[in-house]
Amino acid sequence: MGQDKGLMLYQGKPLIQFAIDAIEPIVESVVIVSSNKDYAQFGYPLIADIYPEKGPLAGIYSGLKSVKSELNIVLGCDMPNVNSSLLEHLISLVDNEAVLLPAFNGKTEQLVGIYTKKCEPIFKKEIERDNLKIKDAISLVLHRFVEIEQHLDFFNPDMFANLNSPQDM
Repeated sequence: MGQDKGLMLYQGKPLIQFAIDAIEPIVESVVIVSSNKDYAQFGYPLIADIYPEKGPLAGIYSGLKSVKSELNIVLGCDMPNVNSSLLEHLISLVDNEAVLLPAFNGKTEQLVGIYTKKCEPIFKKEIERDNLKIKDAISLVLHRFVEIEQHLDFFNPDMFANLNSPQDM
């Protein structure tokens, strides 16, 4: 996009605000993983990547490392249609897995889901090996994909649409 995506305006507000609005009603605390000090305006702790320039896996690891809670919601800032009801649904389905992710039409979304502290050592090892693919790291822990059915009352066909270009905005 040529600039920090989470701070770009979409429908009159910064993209990250959509993620905050989805998460805030259902969690005890929110952290933002970014080294960009401009995110301080949202009033939540900023967590810098422990492994800078190592992509989303390093961001997830940094967030998990910084919090005390066992169960954590990870939500990318570029999916404004994700809602609290989806996140609550995922939380209600967590059993013993380290990662629980939604799937729709057979496609999983790694940046919307529940990640536990059990992931930390495995993710760290993968980052240090320079294997930065989230799917690869997830495959090394107990995980489950939950198909999101269209009949669910919170379903939105654009729920997992990512905004990745100025045209998407």
